[in-house]
Amino acid sequence: MAVSSLALIFLIAEGQIAIEGALESAMNEIYGVTNTRVVTFDLSRGLPEKVVESSTQTYGFNGKGTGTTKLEKIETHDAAWTRDFTADADGYFAAKQAYDKATSIRNQSPDDLGKSMQKAVADLISVRETIKTPELQQQLDRDIKQHDQYVSYYTENAKKRQTLLNHPAAEWTCQDLAGKEHALKDYRGRVVVLDFWYRGCGCCIRAMPQMKEITAHFKDQPVTVFGMNTDSDEADAQFVIDKLALNYLNLKANDIPSKYSVEGFPSLLIIDQDGILRDIHSGYSPTLKEEVVKSIEGLLNR
Repeated sequence: MAVSSLALIFLIAEGQIAIEGALESAMNEIYGVTNTRVVTFDLSRGLPEKVVESSTQTYGFNGKGTGTTKLEKIETHDAAWTRDFTADADGYFAAKQAYDKATSIRNQSPDDLGKSMQKAVADLISVRETIKTPELQQQLDRDIKQHDQYVSYYTENAKKRQTLLNHPAAEWTCQDLAGKEHALKDYRGRVVVLDFWYRGCGCCIRAMPQMKEITAHFKDQPVTVFGMNTDSDEADAQFVIDKLALNYLNLKANDIPSKYSVEGFPSLLIIDQDGILRDIHSGYSPTLKEEVVKSIEGLLNR
């Protein structure tokens, strides 16, 4: 989603400047958000001294807030410390990226997921035993504890997906926002993409530019993209559709998520030409378009 910023630079004292910036995107209008940030710099040291952030929101959470971050102290370390810290940081981030990858591979079987997570957390524990930087040690302790808390969550999700994938997709009939009825069975012979969303889901909104690109990519091909909206107020859905100029049809799908065990948003399902559920995407991904296009093209080229 395109984001632009406006900035003002002004002198506030000898050797001290402040930069005031405001972020602007479609999200601002959808959620009634304003966000400004003023960063004060000490030119003699080339360092930011203070950051003051102010924000307001009128949709969902109604309110305003401010926050201030100040530079408290500066520490200088020798080359040996820098080398040790760099090695610790490299080890930590490599192990953390491997762990994140193990939990983000789509549609793994529960057994495969369990094995990959077991190896990934073992790597975290191994790195914890070798690094010496206290801050990274503390972060690893939190990561390992979080694994223990969430391993059952990931496993249960994998089990649910196994009961859905490569099985006939649950049938449904629902209306679009103009009141016209649509039924899944009417789209046999086409690949059907279901994108579950609602206005209050920021990640859903962030994914929509990619959804528009996916729709345009398969124009004039046997592919149908549906936005499956679950807002209780149709005006919320229509507001987003208009603001983002969505190029795919959106349905009133309040009762549909439970048919596919959809609990988190956004969730995207891909159903093949025979009505079989073939792929599931959960959460926001910056590479969603590439992943979905690859999956759909695989079905079209069978």
